[in-house]
Amino acid sequence: MFMKNTVFFFFTLWFVACTSKNEVVNELSLPKKGYKFQLVQRTQALIPSTDGNVTCSINDITKGQTEIVIKENENVLLAESIMEMEPINFKLNGHSYTITCTFMMNKLIGQDYAQFELVENIHPDQQVKDETKEIETLLKKIESSNVIFIRNGNQYTAEEAADHLRSKLEHANGKIKTRKDFIDQLATKSSLTGEFYLVQLKDGSKIKAADWLNKL
Repeated sequence: MFMKNTVFFFFTLWFVACTSKNEVVNELSLPKKGYKFQLVQRTQALIPSTDGNVTCSINDITKGQTEIVIKENENVLLAESIMEMEPINFKLNGHSYTITCTFMMNKLIGQDYAQFELVENIHPDQQVKDETKEIETLLKKIESSNVIFIRNGNQYTAEEAADHLRSKLEHANGKIKTRKDFIDQLATKSSLTGEFYLVQLKDGSKIKAADWLNKL
């Protein structure tokens, strides 16, 4: 009787160990260089995962942003507004991932769409350096630059340009933390038309605002 109980006990331990070992936790199945995909507004797509049940969808694209939702079945992993070139982190069963909208097309006629890149975040606890003071310093340099800014074909003074960029920064709701993000996401082109901002220098020559800002 003792031998039977002992054998049964060890068999139970072995079965539980094997079951636990073979149990697969759902995670995303992404290429090492990241997974790139495109979504038309108000549609959803499957994201490669172990269980094949992770979806990504976007709402209407308006004013250079859209609402993105990522779900595992009905479990919402991410649901918030995203802008072009804005990285957002989310987690799935202990794994951290970063999704970035690399391009957003807001057409006057036709279907709007956005392109995304999804990678595993190997440094999930790494904090983004707060460079908000550097952003304000940059805005003050713009104000005192005495150049002409061209936005959607119209000319604006340096002070008007700085006020416009401050307004865009406020509408970003604290999502812009670095000088680079400020230039790339807010000060490069119009979120309405997609046209690049230009700067007219004192000699009359014109260059892209982003190129000019990166030199300040």
